[in-house]
Amino acid sequence: MQFSGYSSTPNSLRIRAFFLFLIMLIASSAQTAQGANRRLVFVTIECDWTPASTIESYAALPNIDGLGLEIQWLKLEPQPGKYDWSAIDAAIRIAAKHKKYVTLYLLASPKSPDWLTEGGKAQTFFSGTVNRGLGVDTVPWDKVYLAMYSRFLQAAALHFKSLNMTPYIFAVGTVAPERDCTIDGSRNGMLGTFAYNRASYLLACEQMVDTYAKLFPTARQFVPAPSGEVICSPARDPEFFQELMTYAISKHKQGCWLFSRDLSPAGSRNTAQFVGFNQRTGLAYQVPGKTPEDANPTNFNHAIQAGLANGAIYFEIAPACAINGDSLILETINQIHRK
Repeated sequence: MQFSGYSSTPNSLRIRAFFLFLIMLIASSAQTAQGANRRLVFVTIECDWTPASTIESYAALPNIDGLGLEIQWLKLEPQPGKYDWSAIDAAIRIAAKHKKYVTLYLLASPKSPDWLTEGGKAQTFFSGTVNRGLGVDTVPWDKVYLAMYSRFLQAAALHFKSLNMTPYIFAVGTVAPERDCTIDGSRNGMLGTFAYNRASYLLACEQMVDTYAKLFPTARQFVPAPSGEVICSPARDPEFFQELMTYAISKHKQGCWLFSRDLSPAGSRNTAQFVGFNQRTGLAYQVPGKTPEDANPTNFNHAIQAGLANGAIYFEIAPACAINGDSLILETINQIHRK
């Protein structure tokens, strides 16, 4: 059979084959670009105590793009300069096995390693944040604290690079000097006996943004907005985060993303602080999952809808939602992925 307008000569067949290849290449490139820019769903995991088999079950979920790995600094560096990477390495290897990414939260707060605070090496205050037995926090602009955590981060970055794990690191959370911009346990402008120093705190936050950007240049950096809209009780100070984000974007461009851990069915209390920035960089949310109400399918759906309405492109959800199996939760996750 011969189609009108085409010759069956070898030359014309080669030309047709070339154009068919070109069309397939363009289509493939478009799909790749779309995949790279699509919205993502990760699962939050406290990997210092979650069994490897459980982490594997989350990584194997077909509708999950990656794992948000939370682990305390004190677990990774139990003695100064002595590192134990086993828990975080195992989790990253599991993610890599399933061709998934990870976001790292190498938590310095609410408790730093004992060796850092013993003998007054770093200034501390009683935060009153009794979480898993933790109640003492480090003054967030303390120079010894910032220097030692930066040294730890450098060791972590070199370690991941040496094991070729860097390609699997999608993002790192700016979890120092505080996990959020909020200084938990502050009261009446005081951190125990230390007076809150806004200028020193802002400078410390900017310093850590630069440190993360330098050590993890290929990963996105999640810059967290304050929880509860409070920087240092009772100061709400919405300008603080805006100043920090202005610094981060002006220096590191779209490598620094907006991040908030408080996405709920009512939305996020940080939405107003994101105005003006969410058109310039990425927006990432963590959806809490500590209570049964958080894993309720309707509540989960409403929270995600609020995030989508704000333009979020990254959602980190609780394990209880990831494995729920409810049809509404599954459809909500599928909706996140639809562009």
